[in-house]
Amino acid sequence: MVQPGLTCDKLDFDGILDGDDSDKEFNIDLTPEDYKTGNVLPGLYDVVICGEVRDSTLGDIEKKDCKVVFVTIKDPCDPPTLVRLPNYENQVLTITDNAKTSYTMPEATIEPDYCPYTAKLEISKLNDGSTAIDSLPEGTYTDQTSFLFNFYYDKDLKPIRPVPQTQTVTLTVTAMSKYSTGTQKTVESDSWELSFKNPCKDPAFVEIVPSELPDIDYQLYSGEKSTRHPAFSQVFNPAVHTLCGPL
Repeated sequence: MVQPGLTCDKLDFDGILDGDDSDKEFNIDLTPEDYKTGNVLPGLYDVVICGEVRDSTLGDIEKKDCKVVFVTIKDPCDPPTLVRLPNYENQVLTITDNAKTSYTMPEATIEPDYCPYTAKLEISKLNDGSTAIDSLPEGTYTDQTSFLFNFYYDKDLKPIRPVPQTQTVTLTVTAMSKYSTGTQKTVESDSWELSFKNPCKDPAFVEIVPSELPDIDYQLYSGEKSTRHPAFSQVFNPAVHTLCGPL
């Protein structure tokens, strides 16, 4: 169906036949702003081009003829040309570490960049339903600027025992047309994982401090002699905990 909306300011037609290279050239000048604002909708338009022959002396019109040219304006977002997700980085958290650097997911590339899109965020849980990830809740968003993740876990060593666990963050980006006439979408999805390390095996988090052992003198044949050395101690960083058990 032919629709209105393609105004003359969007058209450039050289109808003056003066012998230059642009004679009869017809151009349509549409911008991303036209698409975003809906000034010109995708669809079928008719353009009427009229030619006149005038009397060279009096300027009167001797002959006039008009033709209709049908122009189809295609939707550049039906489907979008490209959705490209960046390379996400897997994260590693040492249990009890309260200084782990946060992670911001880099944004997807969408072409054309004015196509609307949704970003669906999914975050898996640990086996007991808990999480070490603090971020926006799971859901579908219309921008990616707030996908910031913080990490902390100090409840127990279950993320590493008896079987190591991971949490998976998945982002699915769907780009589409702005208009209801659009039927095709471009979809891409990718994930990254959070894995865990044992603080009890890392001296940066748990350090065993030996005690000073006294020298012992023993005289042969002087009979049984016993001694007891002072207990070793543990130094915890950033805070004292009981996850590692006794020495």
